[in-house]
Amino acid sequence: PAVLGGIGVVLASFGWGSNFVVVKQFDLKDGMAFQLWLNIGILLAGISTLFAAESCGPGELQPVFSFFGLAGGAMWATGNLLTVPIIQKVGLGVGLPMWGGTSLVVSFVLGQIPCCLGGVCLQPEVLSLPWFAAGGLGLSVCALLLFSAVQPGAESSAVGEASRLLDKAEAGDAGASAGTWVFARVQQAPERVSGISLAVLAGVLYGFQFLPVAMYSELHPDRSGALGSVRFFFSQWCGSFLISILAYATYSLGASRRGNGPPVASSVPVEAMMPAICSGFIWAIAGAGAILATENLGMSIGYPLALNGSFLVNMCWALFYYKEVHGDRNWRIYGGAALCSTLGSVLLSLAR
Repeated sequence: PAVLGGIGVVLASFGWGSNFVVVKQFDLKDGMAFQLWLNIGILLAGISTLFAAESCGPGELQPVFSFFGLAGGAMWATGNLLTVPIIQKVGLGVGLPMWGGTSLVVSFVLGQIPCCLGGVCLQPEVLSLPWFAAGGLGLSVCALLLFSAVQPGAESSAVGEASRLLDKAEAGDAGASAGTWVFARVQQAPERVSGISLAVLAGVLYGFQFLPVAMYSELHPDRSGALGSVRFFFSQWCGSFLISILAYATYSLGASRRGNGPPVASSVPVEAMMPAICSGFIWAIAGAGAILATENLGMSIGYPLALNGSFLVNMCWALFYYKEVHGDRNWRIYGGAALCSTLGSVLLSLAR
C-alpha cells in the first residue's frame, strides 16, 4: 500500500502542478467556458477507465457507477466553481492559502475522527508519530501563506477601488481624510467577508472530496486495490462533469435572461478548447493519483502530500520555465515556502 500510495502522490503532484500550463497563454475570461472544457477532459479520462470494468459476459462490461463517486466529483466541481468569485472578491493571494489551508486541515481531521454515512463507518487512521503529522500540516499551511505573498491577486472593481482609497489614506495623501479611510474600509469589508467565506467553503469541499471513495472502499473491501480504484474513477469524474454542465447551463440562461448579449464565456478563443480539454485529462490523471494516495496512505497523509507535491511542481514552473519571480525578496519568500513544504512533506511521510 505504501508504494502504491507513493505512486499516487507522484501522479497527483505532477498532474495538479502542471495541468494549467497548457492553457496559460489564453485569455479565459470569467472561467466558465474553461471549467466546462476542463470537465469534458476529465469525463473523457473517466470513460477511458471503463475498459478496466469487470466482464459480465462475452463482449460485455459491467462498469461501476456509484453514488459515492458522484458525490465526491460534485464536491470538487462545486469548489472549483467557487474559485472564480473568490479571486474576484479577495484575490488569489488571499484565496489560495485560505482554500488550500482549509482543505489540508479538513482532510487531516477527517482521517483522525470516525466518519459514518449510511451505516458505513471509517475508523480513525493510526499514525505512529501524530506530532510529526501535526507539525507537517502546520508547515504545509505556512508554505501556502508564504507562496501567496508573491502571487498577483485579481480583484473586483469594488475591492480595487476600495484598496486604492485605502492606499491613498494610509500613505498620508493631503486629499485623503479620516472619513475617506473609514469609507474605504466599509466598502471593502462585505467583499472580503464574502470572499473569505467562499474560500473556506471551497476548502471544506476540497477536503471532503475523497471521503466518499474511502466510504466506498470500506463498503466494498473486495473492490479495493489499484484495479478497484480505477473502476471507481468513472463515477467520480461523472459527478464533476454533471455539476459543471449544470453550472454552465444556468450561467448561459442567466446571461440570456438579462438581455446583455452573449455570455462573457462565449468570447473565449476556440483555440483554447483543445488545450483546456487536455488540461482536464491531465487533472483527472492527477485526481486518480490522489485517490490512490488517500486510499493507501490515508486522508491525513495522502491528500496533504499530494497537495504539497503539486505546490512544489507549480513553483518550479513559475521559477525556472516562466521566470515569473524577480527580486531578492521574492526569491527568499519562494525559498522559504519551498523549504516549509518540503519539511512538511518529510514530517507527514515519517508520521505514517
